[in-house]
Amino acid sequence: MLREATQEELMEHLGRYGTNDKSARQVVRELERRDLADKRRAGAKDRQAARRIERQELIEHEIRRAEAATNGYMVNKAGQRRGVTDVSLFTGSEARALRYASPELLRYWESHPRPSAGLTSANPRVVARARARSDVGRSRHDGGSLYRGIY
Repeated sequence: MLREATQEELMEHLGRYGTNDKSARQVVRELERRDLADKRRAGAKDRQAARRIERQELIEHEIRRAEAATNGYMVNKAGQRRGVTDVSLFTGSEARALRYASPELLRYWESHPRPSAGLTSANPRVVARARARSDVGRSRHDGGSLYRGIY
């Protein structure tokens, strides 16, 4: 009965039956239980916020590194036509990232795995298969003249 009572109802109950030690202890215990639950919820929210910030910092760092390694060529032509952004390649689904990543970015991900939602690495074999599917010879950005496929 006390668990379902509002704060005001608990205080009213305490005022009415506060002279009874058992009743007073029950109300105080319920108030303490609620305080502890509130503290736990606040702590969980703080930890979630810290994880979100940590993940955002990791993604920003990885985007900067990939941008430097790919000379800014991270989205393939199909992705550019669809309005895919560099950031979405790192924050969206893995399938979408592999579909719209440039050959340079796919090559980068083979040695620097893409962070996933759980902050774990993408499977390098999956990235290699995506590169093979893109049917790209040498990139126009690494001096090769043979270039077919996405661009």
